[in-house]
Amino acid sequence: MNEARELSYDMEEAIDEFVHQNISQFPSEELKTRVKYVSERSSEMRKTDEVISSSSKPAIVDPRARFLHRDESELVGIEELKNDLVELVVCGADIWGDTLRRRHATNNRCTKQRMVIKVAMGCDKLRRKAIAIVVNTAGVSSVVITGSEQDDMLEVVGDGVDPVRLTSTLRRKVGSAQLVSIGSLKKYMPVVEGYRRSDQINTVCIHGLPGVGKTALADLVYRATEKQFDYRAFVSVSPTPNIMEILRTILKEVTNSSYDFTETATEQCLVHEISKFLEDKRYLIIIDDIWNWTELEIIMKSLPKNYPNSRIIITTRISAIAERCRTDDNHAFLYEIERLDTVDAWQLMKYVCVTEYIEDYPWHCIPELCDGMPLAIICLSSALKDQIQDIDSESEKTRALWCVKDGILTIPSMKPLADSLYLGYNDLPLYLRTFLLYCSIYNWRYKFEKERLVGRWFAERFVYDKGTAEGCFEDLVNRAWIKPAANGKYEIHPVILAFLKCKSQEDNFVTHLDFGYINFLSKQIPRLSLHLKEGQSVDFSSLDLSHTRSLAVFGSVSAVPFKQFERLRVLELENTGDLGNAHLLDICGLLWLRHLGLMGTPITEVPPQIKRLLHLETLDIRDTGVMELPWEACRLPKSVRVLAGSKDSQQVIELPEDTYECLKKGIPDSSLKKCREVLSILLYDPSRPGRAAPQFAIFKVPGLSMEIPELIKEYFKVLSSLDIRLCKLSDDDLKFLQEMPHLKNLLVRFEVVPVKPVSIGAAGFAMLENFFVDSRVPRVTFGPGAMPKLKCLVFKFYAGPESKNPVGITHLQRLQVVAFWCSPWYRSDSLGISATIAVIREEAREHPNSIIFHINGKVEIFPGNKGEQACEEAGSSGTCGVVEARAGTDAIPSCSQTSEIEEIDAQWYSGRQY
Repeated sequence: MNEARELSYDMEEAIDEFVHQNISQFPSEELKTRVKYVSERSSEMRKTDEVISSSSKPAIVDPRARFLHRDESELVGIEELKNDLVELVVCGADIWGDTLRRRHATNNRCTKQRMVIKVAMGCDKLRRKAIAIVVNTAGVSSVVITGSEQDDMLEVVGDGVDPVRLTSTLRRKVGSAQLVSIGSLKKYMPVVEGYRRSDQINTVCIHGLPGVGKTALADLVYRATEKQFDYRAFVSVSPTPNIMEILRTILKEVTNSSYDFTETATEQCLVHEISKFLEDKRYLIIIDDIWNWTELEIIMKSLPKNYPNSRIIITTRISAIAERCRTDDNHAFLYEIERLDTVDAWQLMKYVCVTEYIEDYPWHCIPELCDGMPLAIICLSSALKDQIQDIDSESEKTRALWCVKDGILTIPSMKPLADSLYLGYNDLPLYLRTFLLYCSIYNWRYKFEKERLVGRWFAERFVYDKGTAEGCFEDLVNRAWIKPAANGKYEIHPVILAFLKCKSQEDNFVTHLDFGYINFLSKQIPRLSLHLKEGQSVDFSSLDLSHTRSLAVFGSVSAVPFKQFERLRVLELENTGDLGNAHLLDICGLLWLRHLGLMGTPITEVPPQIKRLLHLETLDIRDTGVMELPWEACRLPKSVRVLAGSKDSQQVIELPEDTYECLKKGIPDSSLKKCREVLSILLYDPSRPGRAAPQFAIFKVPGLSMEIPELIKEYFKVLSSLDIRLCKLSDDDLKFLQEMPHLKNLLVRFEVVPVKPVSIGAAGFAMLENFFVDSRVPRVTFGPGAMPKLKCLVFKFYAGPESKNPVGITHLQRLQVVAFWCSPWYRSDSLGISATIAVIREEAREHPNSIIFHINGKVEIFPGNKGEQACEEAGSSGTCGVVEARAGTDAIPSCSQTSEIEEIDAQWYSGRQY
């Protein structure tokens, strides 16, 4: 599969270079030879698999078998869960509630802990310092000093206190410190969301991540309830189960005998026999590790539910199956197992390692790395114990920890963990494996956004439809590979992430450089994930970056040689605080870029060289200092998605179209630099609350101009949009604007109130659809035939003399929306403002079209003079359809033009104030 993947990469590069760089010779023969070779290799592998599958094979050991029949003393933190579940299975749920039928069985001991820390405090000053450190630690409720002066002990009681960090802090700030013991003060009490009465609960579904102890817990319950049930069976289900074998096993175990006909019996016959035998009997059936709802349905058909005290226990890691058990079956109870708490994680590690220095580095990293996953704690502790037993150097211990983390697939003591994760990985379709392996670009505990990850999948060409990509993302969440985190973000369990990194490295899918530690590969690197510290020097000369298609950088970019990534398609920079504008010059030389993610970086401007990225599909500059693009950016592809404004904005900004070639033809090279000084592309208005982005970008003349600059008049008459601030609008300037043949969006900002109103007649503005006037008072009038295609008229004003002169909006034949945005420093009910609004409101009421009338968020809808009779019939007097539409409310006009209100909000910066 790796060879086929690399062949596809090389074919795409060859085609791109041949089509877009006019290369005279296409390497068709070389590619044909490679295709033939890969095809033959694939055929040979299929034949080999068929031979192996048809021949006699040795018995395969089920990786879950090692978790059965374990001594209960070896299973730290599971006793309380077992007792709780046994009570639920034997007696049914408590009768207190009758709602959700769900119990979160976290190892939640109210988190009240008592820990004893031995600290070298040779004087009262150090004792006071140690007490102050402990008291100021969040969650600590009490602290007492015990022991002798030479052997001081701190007894700390707290809620949610991390004993490892507290011990490390004391060691760093006071002196030698050693964690002696930790324990819980309160008896375990599961968090309960809902119950059902015992005669209503037949099925219990145990749900949790791989490695949290579902199989071990079910086995303990099975052994503990031997005398409570007359007939029992325990069966394990694989991702690709033999349903006939499972049914035979159930029948043999419940009958405690072997039927002669079971080897030849049909599925329907086995279902009937099991159901007939268990009818009116008290039984316990445990179905361990179910993967597919279809197989579960077949098994459940064989298990009658007519006897109220019979129980069925299901274990699964699939969220959808667990939730469906609860929602489809009114007699099912969902029992969710989560991570071990800090106390149990440490106790389990101590049991495995049998060492008194368990709080020393690197031991204290394991509980956090494993995030409460029991199987991972056992395997990593055992592996680390073997690695560092003869090592004294702390740096060597650090390297040993890295080796253990990166050796999930190779270290023998890690095999149980790898087998458990492989069960789920091998069950994934090939396309989902690709999506999942890409997630290995992230580092430990990194929280990521769904939208950004899906966008990268799309840019990588893993999928050609974003809806499909989002469905795949939800599938991975459902299968517990990706888990929700706070604030709408997601993360990957540290152990699962370590597995994915190892698998990705093995398949040469993603190469990782994590804070200076990397096992450099000699072969080509298709994708590279960099996690670099500021000031860290890295030698990239040993890496072949010429064929790298995707680069993700987390942290510093100072050492990244962007120029070496000649064929880069996807570039994502996250948390790169040292990215500067100068770096963008090198990035704009990556001609094959399809996706450029710069969100949250400190850049303030994009260079004109952005025009070279002719294959760019996404430019993400949200949460940066970039408010404008150089005018050359209009050369970018029409389909490019520009994301700007706040980091939460999902608004795609449309760049001006079909103007670059017309502009470039008439501009001599000697004038290009001057043109950049007089024209840019405005992406959003930084003065707007929330940094909201508009629906479309607009060409902007920066600063204040006495008149329209000559360079604009000479070279930029073909613009489709323009935003300009003028001291005054002369007749010549007005004529120039009127004669712009493609002008659709115009924003004119008057620095000085015009002495006389700007009169717009029938001449010009043939294509204009949106007109924005920013002035202290809107001194603009419209004559017959003015702006024949104008749909939206927006005024932003402040204060000024009262005027009752007509504006003439009734002459705007296609007008749909009129909006007034008053500056927040002025009142919209002042005489000068209110009088103007009153004049235009009356004209809107008389307009033949239906007019949406905005006043600082308040919306009035005038249905047009053709609809006066309808308004009278509706009992309206005066204003028709007045609706409050302020921020923070859900008021919606009861008019069919609601969508037009939303559209104009989106177009004119989507907010309520300018």
